[in-house]
Amino acid sequence: MAYFSLVISTGLGCIFLASGLLKLQKGSFSSAVARYRLLPGALVAPVALALPVAECVIGLLLLIGVAHPEVKYAAAFLCAIFSIAILINLLRGNRIECGCRASTREISWSLFGIDIALMLLSIIAARTPSLGILLTALGHGILHPSTALAVSWTLAPLWLTVRILDAAREARRRARAIELLSPGPS
Repeated sequence: MAYFSLVISTGLGCIFLASGLLKLQKGSFSSAVARYRLLPGALVAPVALALPVAECVIGLLLLIGVAHPEVKYAAAFLCAIFSIAILINLLRGNRIECGCRASTREISWSLFGIDIALMLLSIIAARTPSLGILLTALGHGILHPSTALAVSWTLAPLWLTVRILDAAREARRRARAIELLSPGPS
């Protein structure tokens, strides 16, 4: 079980760190937060700064192995916040960009499901024993570099599949928009 926790913590760490960094680089995350229409205007900018910073801190802590249950529960809490924001806007019928990473994809039930899955993985990892510091695990041969590479090669197709499905959905959405704009048969 300790290996499971290590793999999950490492994967979550990569996801959170990359997501937070991309949001900070993107610079327009404040407008993404505003589009959800869940906060008063005065809170949009502070929350838009705090969320990516929290993601980066949690990601770094998970990656370097400071994966205390509290850190994993904090990751679960952020996923819960994202899930609730997406759910509220899906139920409202809003078709807005998610604001995740550098993506321009719209919120969707699949994105909601991904956030719920990440939340559950975070909770499961928090409730399982941890191996400790990842660098120590690599250094002492507990986790061989080829194992870490195998995990990344396993997760890469999942990421690619999600990206392909998002691109297909976006193509269908654009095709429908073109159909609506094109004149009917004469």
